[in-house]
Amino acid sequence: MKRIAYRLKNNKGIALVYVLMAFLVLMIFMSSVVFIFSTNHKQAIRQDDHMRAYYLALSGIDVTKSTLLMPLYVEDEEEKNMMDKMKSDGPIYIDDSLEIDGEDIEISVEFDEDRNTFVLTSEVVTDKGITSKLILELEMSGNRYQERWIKQ
Repeated sequence: MKRIAYRLKNNKGIALVYVLMAFLVLMIFMSSVVFIFSTNHKQAIRQDDHMRAYYLALSGIDVTKSTLLMPLYVEDEEEKNMMDKMKSDGPIYIDDSLEIDGEDIEISVEFDEDRNTFVLTSEVVTDKGITSKLILELEMSGNRYQERWIKQ
């Protein structure tokens, strides 16, 4: 019995146990913090890539719309643009691509004569494989138009 009591009162080596336990708790905490930060960083990069693809597709729509609305010529003292030309003598469908910031953007323009509507589509697939596609309808009324975004 005296031996057991002596061993319980003997504190030799207990500091090593405390240091090892503190080191273990600190390592678990630090690895969880590193894991959380790395996960958040990867998510932020992915979100940035998606935003880049979206804005590239939006730029494709903007360039296409401004090209369609740019005055080409004057007829009977009235400016005519690409939309007027497409309505009068075609083509009814245009398929093209453009490059912005090193990425290829596929553009298509379609005119629906029944509804008097132009449908502009812009699609980009980034070098990281992220796809973004936007569709804009321009409903014509005389020389005015109304925009309507189509959800996918």
